[in-house]
Amino acid sequence: MKCLNIGFFQRLSVVGLATAGLPLFALCQPVLVPAPVPPAPVPAASAPEGQGGEPSPSVSGPAAIPGQSRLSSPFQYGPVVFRPHASYSVEYDQGLQSQPGQSHNTWLQTVSPGAWTQLGRIWSLDYTPTLAFYSDPYFKDTLGHAVSLNGNTAYEDWTYAFAQSAMLSSDSNVQTARQTEQQNYATRLNAGCQLGSKDSLQLGVAQDFGFVSGTGLQNSRTWSGSSGCTHQWDPAFATGLSLGGGYSVTEASSGQAPGTEMSYEQLNGQILWRVVEKLNLSLGGGGEIRQFLDSSQDSLISPLLSASITYQPVKPTTLFVAASRSVNASLYQNQLIEATLISGGVNQQLLERLTLSLSGGYSHGNYLSTQAGSPGGRQDDHGFFRAGLSTRFFKRGSAMVYCAISQNASNANGYGYNTTQSGLQLSYAY
Repeated sequence: MKCLNIGFFQRLSVVGLATAGLPLFALCQPVLVPAPVPPAPVPAASAPEGQGGEPSPSVSGPAAIPGQSRLSSPFQYGPVVFRPHASYSVEYDQGLQSQPGQSHNTWLQTVSPGAWTQLGRIWSLDYTPTLAFYSDPYFKDTLGHAVSLNGNTAYEDWTYAFAQSAMLSSDSNVQTARQTEQQNYATRLNAGCQLGSKDSLQLGVAQDFGFVSGTGLQNSRTWSGSSGCTHQWDPAFATGLSLGGGYSVTEASSGQAPGTEMSYEQLNGQILWRVVEKLNLSLGGGGEIRQFLDSSQDSLISPLLSASITYQPVKPTTLFVAASRSVNASLYQNQLIEATLISGGVNQQLLERLTLSLSGGYSHGNYLSTQAGSPGGRQDDHGFFRAGLSTRFFKRGSAMVYCAISQNASNANGYGYNTTQSGLQLSYAY
């Protein structure tokens, strides 16, 4: 046997719970604090199975700017490499909710200084605080924190990957329709081995904790594991199969009311196919059986989906389509949410330094009760469109202007909204 080569197929191979659909603990309105743009892609832990929600149609605030490059850093001492990065954005938001049924217009400025550090050959650490300043008094200024520690190594025939992340935020949230304080902690440990020339084995364990502040909301703790294998039939086609399961417990964020204990099992299959040189297909699907251990509620059987298609007809143009379906704990006490998302877009390089990004999609969220006789029934239908134009300057700098339109229709009073945003983001990274 030889060590696993994390190439195209191995990188996308089935890992059970991690690929069953990417649940999001913090589902934010798409008009919020921009995610920091790190100087280098750091492997991120999968989103927690625990508190989740309707998949966010876009990352809160402006997305990472296409084409941003990473150059050599002058800050190096022996095996330690230090890469500072910072971003600033200013945007005007129309229709941002301060609480259910109340929308306001506000200017939002964010400042995100941070640093990515390479610690020898195995470890990397990134820390980025984000300060957000609102012009409207209905919103409070916030300070968020994002920390990630990643490690990769190999021993004999095995490769190992570790990831620990923590995120503290107070952004506006689609589920709660208000600014909501949240703390997310995710831990991942994965191992892989190449079995002969065509087969590979993947093992993984995960722990996800989510804590939220607010009346009627719930905290979540989840422990899960998975095992999977992938067979590469030829250089362009591979299939995979995985088994996974987990245990999840929720409790009222106030600590004054009991929550729900759940166990679940998942079976997933995946097809990875490079149809032609410029067309790649990833199709994963399966099912989940979820039991409610302290409730007379019937077991829930749910289909799962994770699919994507990318097409690059010419070098400056990339088209993509993605779809997913997942089941996760809602932010609201004793509720789950079935989330379905369909999205697509295009990235187009214009001239030498300009990149145009267009994306849009639709998502549906169906809320289900975890307690027999308890109310559920909320349904959200969300549509969105986003456009951005980015460029690079001074080798390490980048700039993006963007605009977005988002609409949420809900059968729950006060949770529907129409939002538009437009803004500018500046980033500089070593």
